[in-house]
Amino acid sequence: MHIPSFHSIGRISEWLVTLSVGTIITSIINLVLASYENLQDLYVGGPDDVLYEIDSVVGSISSIIGFLVIIIALYWFYWANKNIHSFGAKEISSPIMTVIWWFVPILQLWKPYKIAQQIWKGSNPETGLATGTEWKKLPSSNIIRLWWILGMLPLIILSIFVIFAILNLGTNYTDLEQAGQKLAESKEMLFYSNLGSILSSGLVIASTIFFIRMVKQISLWQEIKSGRSI
Repeated sequence: MHIPSFHSIGRISEWLVTLSVGTIITSIINLVLASYENLQDLYVGGPDDVLYEIDSVVGSISSIIGFLVIIIALYWFYWANKNIHSFGAKEISSPIMTVIWWFVPILQLWKPYKIAQQIWKGSNPETGLATGTEWKKLPSSNIIRLWWILGMLPLIILSIFVIFAILNLGTNYTDLEQAGQKLAESKEMLFYSNLGSILSSGLVIASTIFFIRMVKQISLWQEIKSGRSI
């Protein structure tokens, strides 16, 4: 039977998947560029200016796509959560809190993950919601678990790099020899920064793949559970 209060997330899921594929593509390009920059640093003495320009353009495109993904993902989570309320699920976060938790310091590190698991369980068409709490008996999704863990690791890597950079900055140089030492340290910092970018890009790619699987599965389940044809 069709559920009147149900709001299909099929179209928004398509947009989210498309933009997520864009994230994977830009991450692959960033990975290749960072690898090539380090190879040039090792064998040529440093990357050329053209490579920096390409890196800047790709970075700008990546930022735009990332911003759009965030906005659409929040909209997707809001309606996906609202839908499981319409299915009769109880003892879950409200739709508005589904969005707010992403912006609450510390709690944002695990609350959105918990809500994603709630949406996954509540969307499963094989689970009846006679009392509204049957979803609690379902096991947590490994797809969501891997999406979250792989997505958190780049943030940890970035934090480590920022701390490392802070600890190695602030030295004043007064002569040519010390200036040369500063240049060498700057190149070394760039080299390790690229290594961090390579690792982070790989993790982002893996995390985004699992995110796409989560979005598509939940969208499909909700269409089935609502009684709509797909």
